[in-house]
Amino acid sequence: MTGWHIFLREVGAIIVPLTCTTRFGNFPLTKETESDKLFKLSSFSKKIKARAYTLNPVEFYDSDFNVKCAGKSECIGYDGISDFFKKIERVIKKKSKKRKFVYAYHPYPDSLMHEHGNEHKKVLREFKKIDMNFKKFLKKIKNTNSLIIVTADHGLITVPKNKWIDTHKIPELNNFLRMPLCGEGRMAYAYIKSGMGTEFEKFVKKNLRVCCDLWKSEELVRKGFFGKGKMHPEFKNRIGDYVLIMKENYGIKDFLINSNVKDQHLGRHGGTSKEEMFVPLIVVKK
Repeated sequence: MTGWHIFLREVGAIIVPLTCTTRFGNFPLTKETESDKLFKLSSFSKKIKARAYTLNPVEFYDSDFNVKCAGKSECIGYDGISDFFKKIERVIKKKSKKRKFVYAYHPYPDSLMHEHGNEHKKVLREFKKIDMNFKKFLKKIKNTNSLIIVTADHGLITVPKNKWIDTHKIPELNNFLRMPLCGEGRMAYAYIKSGMGTEFEKFVKKNLRVCCDLWKSEELVRKGFFGKGKMHPEFKNRIGDYVLIMKENYGIKDFLINSNVKDQHLGRHGGTSKEEMFVPLIVVKK
């Protein structure tokens, strides 16, 4: 998985993997193109000798993507931060001869930061609410021989509206592209028309060098930018010909014809700033 928007050669479309829909609209993928076949998902729960549980919000805890990722885990839905910790506590205290592994995901700091940016009062209020409930939770699971690990999948950076690069306002750029930009607003994959690579490089370096760095995708693969594990057979098809890595707090967006240009998130991730790449690690033993 190479970003929020991924071009899949196998289905001939740009998709959103989390919802298993195409980018243009809510057209669900068929059973023939399920997420486990597209991404060769292998759940962590299959690799451990423990009874596993996965907690996600009720809105999507039983989605195709989450069920495939959960593997042999029991999928549990929760409603709100209070219920989040109650459900974890209930699983911890459930009698079992086997050890238990609980994966619990809380998405609301992320969604609020996307909407309002990093330092909005709603975001700070949410973190205080999490902190308060977390302290209560730790008291309730005291002496249960539990190890609690708190972390995140990424950080975010605020991209103000005057730092967004709208590709539709740069028609010359679109002349080089054979499909919309994929990936993230902070790191975009560009699929270039045949024979136009050199001209594309010149154009970006002349017109966009203030806001982004340009790399050939294959060069970033060689440098280990994406990691050094076993490469998925379709991986190179999912990162385009070039990668635009945004500088400072710039972002880039290739709006589709049905996009709401005004409904643009302030908080973004996927770039290489320390704010996006470094995440907390909190470990508590009870």
